[in-house]
Amino acid sequence: VTAGLARLRAEVFDGGLVSHGPGVLDALDLVEGLRAGGNEEPMILLGSQPAQEIDALCYEVGADEYCCVAETTVRGLLWKFARAIERGQLVRENRRLVQSERQRLQQEHLEADVPTALFLSGGVDSSVLAVLMDKIDCFHLRSDETEMARYVAEQVGSELQVCDPAENVDYEKTLEDYARNSGDVSASSPIPYLVAQQIRKAGYPVAFSANGGDELFHGYSRTPSPELNDTFMPNNGYETQSYSCLAKQARNVFRSPENFFLPNAPQTSQSFIELTENIENRFLLPNFPKSASHRWLELQTYVLEDLNPTLDYASMVHSVEVRVPFLDHRIVEAALTLDANTHITAEYGRKSPLKAMLDQHKIHPFIWARPKMGFSLNSEVIANLHHKKLQALAELSKEGYLQIDARIGEVCRDFAYLGSAALAFSAWKKVWIDTGIVKA
Repeated sequence: VTAGLARLRAEVFDGGLVSHGPGVLDALDLVEGLRAGGNEEPMILLGSQPAQEIDALCYEVGADEYCCVAETTVRGLLWKFARAIERGQLVRENRRLVQSERQRLQQEHLEADVPTALFLSGGVDSSVLAVLMDKIDCFHLRSDETEMARYVAEQVGSELQVCDPAENVDYEKTLEDYARNSGDVSASSPIPYLVAQQIRKAGYPVAFSANGGDELFHGYSRTPSPELNDTFMPNNGYETQSYSCLAKQARNVFRSPENFFLPNAPQTSQSFIELTENIENRFLLPNFPKSASHRWLELQTYVLEDLNPTLDYASMVHSVEVRVPFLDHRIVEAALTLDANTHITAEYGRKSPLKAMLDQHKIHPFIWARPKMGFSLNSEVIANLHHKKLQALAELSKEGYLQIDARIGEVCRDFAYLGSAALAFSAWKKVWIDTGIVKA
């Protein structure tokens, strides 16, 4: 044993296989001692006890795997070794990235020297920022993820303020205020608008948002992952497999154009197939993994043309400067360089590097091992708005602004988003067209 320990200290190994024999060599005590001394090499225990009797004890002391001699094959043992080594490499790389990002963020804090806050949804991306930003005050719009946001804030020692849109908030007036101040139409504008308003009232001139995390780290199933070795991943039961092609991704991002018609808008002679081919050529990244082009498409359209302008207008009207760390050019380049097999793994599913960070910081899996919900309104407010959306669709159709014939693609999803857009456009129309400032 002494000689073995000396070799572990003196030489570098990919991993260690320790025979567990109570009364001869207690591998549990050995591994626990090695971990306490800072050893991080993968350790697999081999013994005669059934796995169900000792698995939990092995994980408690820091072992990576346990194999029962009577149940394990050579192939199974090699597979567990490979998985343990890969996990160890991922943990070390994540620790390096976390340390580097923490130092960068701390330096930015010092340079800014102003009170800062965080938009905390309770999902993976904003939770990673909360972990990295060390007790930053957090703000959350009451939603179905409110309890998740509370948990994350408590875990990182942050204060959390919850904005409740159901209390004294006129949703339609908020849409009108946004339209008046930005000159733009945005169905999602009340979310950052209300949170930024609360942040400014609390005295914070600068805030952080996790915009871009989903698009960079394969958070959406709509983003194809052509180079993924196992096309059936993720197979965790709460995330769906990636779309198979660009055409399906484009229909999800831009909606199916065949489902509605805008009589007064300039019409294009391009078919949807031609439009998809142009998109493919425009956003191709030849020196990156194949999935990077699909993620770059999301960044250059959905994020650049929708998410970020909405966030910018909604926050600046309240004199709040919002920064987006995930869209730092260094992080964008690094994330696009990594292929789908790094972003989607058997252990963590989608956004694997981010979930591994949360796991490393002891954030409970109920935050990251669950279906994606997004930074949204609570279900009560959404239900109350349903009738108003239908009414807006009917009025705009009657006035000749649009015609609806939803039959292709994700019809229910397209119709729901069209209702939100109609309500937002009605608010914009009330501010600009109905007042005569803009001629229809």
